[in-house]
Formats: sequence, C-alpha cells, structure tokens
Amino acid sequence: MMGSEKLISCPINRFSRIRIEDGRQDSCLPPLIEQTIQLTLQHLGVDLAYRHTLNIHHSSDLPVAKGYASSTADMSATVVALSRYFKHTIAPGKIAELTTRIEPSDGVMFKGLALFEHTSGHLYQQYTLKSFPSILVLEPERTVLTRDFHNISRKKQLITSQPSLNEALSLFEQGIKSSDINKIGHATTVSAQAHQKISANPLFSQIEKCCENNDLPGLCIAHSGSIIGLIYEEKKHNIDSVLSQLKKAGCLKYYNVHHKVKMISGGIS
Repeated sequence: MMGSEKLISCPINRFSRIRIEDGRQDSCLPPLIEQTIQLTLQHLGVDLAYRHTLNIHHSSDLPVAKGYASSTADMSATVVALSRYFKHTIAPGKIAELTTRIEPSDGVMFKGLALFEHTSGHLYQQYTLKSFPSILVLEPERTVLTRDFHNISRKKQLITSQPSLNEALSLFEQGIKSSDINKIGHATTVSAQAHQKISANPLFSQIEKCCENNDLPGLCIAHSGSIIGLIYEEKKHNIDSVLSQLKKAGCLKYYNVHHKVKMISGGIS
C-alpha cells in the first residue's frame, strides 16, 4: 500500500503509565523501557549519568506480546514522562521517530486513528471518529514478539493482497467520512482476511461467521499479535449472547480470555 506496509491504529481504554521521582532506581524495569530511557536522554541532551538519579515506576493494563501495542505504549509513555520531567515539549512525530528506532511501533502516540508506517514512524493520515464503538477482544495464550513477527518474510503475501488492502483503505476512509461504523467494520474485516495469508488466526472463519450472524460491524486483528477483536455497539448488540455463541462454537477454548474494551481518541495524556 503506497509502496510499503502500513497500519491503522486502534486506541482503546487500556494504558501504560510512567512516573518519575528523584532518587535511585528501586525496581527493575523492562529492557525496552531502559533502552527508551537512554535514547530519550540522548535526544534531550541530558548526560546519561543522570539516569542514576531517577527512580522510574512503570505500570500497565496491557497484556504483553498479544498485539495490544504494549511495547509502543510503554516506550511512548517513557519518552513523554522524561520530556516533561526535564521541562521539554515533544511532538507525537518525534515520539514515533524515537520508538521506531528501537523496534517497529504502533501509531497510538497520535490523536485519532493513525495511518502509520510502523518501521519508520512516518504518519500518513489521522482520522477522527465522531463516536467510538466497543470491542470484544478474544485473547489466546499464544504470544507473538514483535521482533519475531518481523523476521517473517511476507513481501509476496503483501503484494498478492494489495488489491484487498487498497479496498480496505478505501472502505475505511468512506466509513470515516460518513461516520458509518458498519463500513469501517467491513474495512477492518477485509484487512483481517488478507492478513490471514501472513499470520493466520485460529478459528478465524468461525469468529467471522459469528460476527455475520449477529450483525456486528466487523472484526479486527493485531498486526503482530494473536488477539482478535469483534467490533460492536453497546446499545445495539447483545455481546453476552455473542460470547455464548462463541463458546458453543468452541472458540473460547483457544481464546480463553476475553476483554470488553472501548475505542478512544488516542494520544498521550
């Protein structure tokens, strides 16, 4: 698509948090966050020795290595927290540039839904929804590390899928323009179908059928992850009935954890 692989972000009401205090570090941080600290201090022009005077606390609502963009959330929160601590302002584009220097990232640092090149940090477009749907996230035990996913050769599949992906983007932009969540859901489903050629989600067809039977707008998947999301509207759809049907179809044996989440406007607060 437009010469390279791209993502559209799907921000939800689950968060990563970073808090900084004066003093020596009193707990271990994930290596990715320590990498981000070093890179951000360099960007801010702060002596790396200053790291020994910072006590940085991390917490997160996001499961790791499932496709929730937990790494991007951790890195972005770290960049912003350090920038604020040293009284610097930092733009979302610079955050994206820094995080993608460490590993391919999601576009959740931008407000709205971001059409984003996950390896370079380049933002192509930001979209705004007037109202946000809910998502039933189905989560299996299987994990997918970002670096492992990006070791998969997928150029051939992406070229083959280009017509479908172009269709998905066109439908998505039509849905955004008309505030039509059904058209947006159709777009995400078309994209998810194309992605099955790269990284197949078990029981995908059964879950897709359940979406159709319950007149849900559609489903979405993690780019590098194992989760599947069923898009729904709380006032219109009985999601507990959908869960019962998924259970009868045997889907919840594999996707043994589920979360009801809400899409939000995105960005960092």
